[in-house]
Amino acid sequence: MLVDGHDLVQVLFRWLHILAGVTWIGLLYFLTFIHVQLTPALRGQLIPQLMLPTLVWLRWGAMLTFLSGCVLLLWKYFLLGSGLSGAGGLLGSSAGLWISCGVVLGTIMWWNVWFVIWPIYQAVLGRTGEGAETERPPRARTALLAARVNTVLSVPLVFTMLAGSGHAPSIPFQPVWLVLVLGLGCGLACLLIVLGGRQAATP
Repeated sequence: MLVDGHDLVQVLFRWLHILAGVTWIGLLYFLTFIHVQLTPALRGQLIPQLMLPTLVWLRWGAMLTFLSGCVLLLWKYFLLGSGLSGAGGLLGSSAGLWISCGVVLGTIMWWNVWFVIWPIYQAVLGRTGEGAETERPPRARTALLAARVNTVLSVPLVFTMLAGSGHAPSIPFQPVWLVLVLGLGCGLACLLIVLGGRQAATP
């Protein structure tokens, strides 16, 4: 039986998209929930050896997720569909609208990784590489905040991508559902961050 070429391309890129996304979000959660619990002295010892490979995988996981998602979006909605409008368009169906929300959230997260978290940690790694930096530099707070923003956005992002891929076909894209998804998802992520912070503060 012959396999449709369009289906094969979409399956391969969706596979890559999911693998890269799992890598990206998994390392993001490591930075948000585990790395912050290290003491300054231990952080100074581990950052040069541990953080560079972690950030490289985080950075390129984000980029591969972003690029493969762009290919899937263009292929499905602009090559095979009707573009932005119409029944097969990106903004012409509930699935397309859910995907559009996921694209916005994912793009914000990708931007934070490449243009906030990575540049700051590059500077941090440059200083810790000398072996003299054990305290968290002031700009590292900005990177931590960006990582927490990404963690908060990642929870509703997963739902929007699932809904846009046909895993929740009975949930229409409506303002009430969007607010509910964003509220519950962001609230859950914030709760986990708070609980993780309390655990880190416990001696």
